[in-house]
Amino acid sequence: MEQCSGINNRGCRCLKKTRQSYSCYGIEIPLCSHHKTYNPILAWSYSADYTAASEVIVKWLNFYSDIVGKSVIPSWLAVYITSRLYEQIPSDLPSYDLMRIFFNSVLLPCDAVECPICLTVDDECVTTPCGHSYCRKCIVRWMHKKVQCPLCRKIIC
Repeated sequence: MEQCSGINNRGCRCLKKTRQSYSCYGIEIPLCSHHKTYNPILAWSYSADYTAASEVIVKWLNFYSDIVGKSVIPSWLAVYITSRLYEQIPSDLPSYDLMRIFFNSVLLPCDAVECPICLTVDDECVTTPCGHSYCRKCIVRWMHKKVQCPLCRKIIC
């Protein structure tokens, strides 16, 4: 049995023991039946001192803080990048490398096609998870502003 990772009303970690774990932002977090319906990472992020949180939550929040501190991306995108990459790469990577790794994880290489953004055929084409293809330059530039497919508006993840 593990200690629950929830936060109580006094800002301290819950003392209950549990065998249950729930997925939050893609990671398994032990939570008692009282805390299983809320987002413990979000709750701890509002705490002035989250060092009492479980190790996995502290690691996630520290990685998120590093991403936000190194770039000018919106916080919702930082949450997504943290969730997708935090176990795979060290947090001391420069923001350029972090974004490059993120783009490489969601944009798959494909055959040369006409890019619907710039209307040219480029050798370095990529396909989004929703199946639309673009030249890498255009979609990366687009994703720095919006992480939605320019054609179907689905979140690129």
